[in-house]
Amino acid sequence: MTNGQLHEGESIRVNGASAGVAMAAIQIASALGAKPVIAMSRSAAKLDRLSQFGVDAGIDSSRESQVDAVMAATGKRGVDLIIDTVGGPAFEANMDSRAVKGRLVNIARVGSTTAQIDLEKLWLKRLKLIGVTFRTRTEQERLECIQACARDLLPALEAGRLRLPIIAA
Repeated sequence: MTNGQLHEGESIRVNGASAGVAMAAIQIASALGAKPVIAMSRSAAKLDRLSQFGVDAGIDSSRESQVDAVMAATGKRGVDLIIDTVGGPAFEANMDSRAVKGRLVNIARVGSTTAQIDLEKLWLKRLKLIGVTFRTRTEQERLECIQACARDLLPALEAGRLRLPIIAA
């Protein structure tokens, strides 16, 4: 929420959608009124089960073009925000599937820590690349994150709109 600056009505794509952090991102985006909430996974079975958590469209990245599927789901506009846990292998598709002024928040690099960037795409679309980690945050910054999380998410947790289910392979 904080780093991605997601607003109601904006579109979001979450990579590695069945993992814990990604599932939390999906539910938070849905609770905030993001539309569409797009989930990406290499498992069609996992994608089918994610619809109950706020996913509007699923992309099976082992079978279909990520970019084509995002463009179809967003009326060829692209997504406003991508939450990326994959890193390098998804980077080019992440660049190509974002809307003008789209944001990418990278929270993990399970696929690879490196990628090449086409600076013209970054420039023409006025994209933002945002890296997130707790490892380099001060104690004060960590406290501020916890306070923001409590302020923004406790009502949804109390109402049962956010939960962390286990989705097995």
